[in-house]
Parts: sequence; structure tokens; C-alpha cells
Amino acid sequence: MIKTLKRLTLTLAISVAVICACAFAAACNKEDDAPTGDSYVITVLYPDGKAVNGLTDGTGGVKPGSDGEAGTFVQVQFCDADNESVCYRKLNLGADGKLSIDANELENALSGASNFAVHLTGLPKGYTYDNNYTVSKTSKTLTINLKNV
Repeated sequence: MIKTLKRLTLTLAISVAVICACAFAAACNKEDDAPTGDSYVITVLYPDGKAVNGLTDGTGGVKPGSDGEAGTFVQVQFCDADNESVCYRKLNLGADGKLSIDANELENALSGASNFAVHLTGLPKGYTYDNNYTVSKTSKTLTINLKNV
């Protein structure tokens, strides 16, 4: 009886350890920054095709966590394409020139809008862009190519 109880306890302990190891491994392999099919992804490039570093190349924005301290950010803002006065907060472009935002978050914030005008602020000096870019539920990725002034 004691032998059977020891075997059962050992088998149970090994099973729990294997389950915990598998769960931990699955959690560690998750890529939190990878955009999903349910995200809007904006990429901003210089005329030569190099990604704009949204954290250091810009001329505007506010440092995250500061009390309004100016930063050197390029920021992206989404507005309802049908009502440009309704906009979502400005978001910092990443160091890789990309911004990814969850589709549900954006659509809910803008009262269910499905077409969004995309605006850039804090562009690097000497650059501009065509201000007529949009994304929608059917076209969630966009590359904006900057132009020399």
C-alpha cells in the first residue's frame, strides 16, 4: 500500500512539473511586440528607404512619464476619416519606424469608426509627407514615405 502511494505521489509530482514547464515555455515564447492580424501597423521611412527612428529622429512630442517635458519623437495620430475633429491620442513611433495598435482599441476609442486618417507630428527637420493617408478595417497596414522639403 505504501509503495503504491509513493508511486502515485511521484507520478503526480512529475505530471505537475511537466505541465508547469510547458506552460512556462509557452509564455516565454510569446512575442508581445509582434503585430497581430487585429492590429493597425504604420511604418514611416525616409526617402532612401531607411526606417525613421521615432524615438530620436523627431522634433516633437512629450517624454513618456514626464510632466510635459519635450522630447524628440515622431508621433502618429489616428482620426475618424469622416469627422477629422474626432481623433485618438498621439502615439510615439518606435525606434524601428513602426507603430502597432490593437484594432479594437482604436475602433472603440473612435466610436466604432472604420476608416482612419493617419497624421504625423514631430517630423525630422527637412522632411514632409503627403497628408492624405488612411487605413481601414480592410487595409490595416500602411507605409508612409517621407519626402525632402
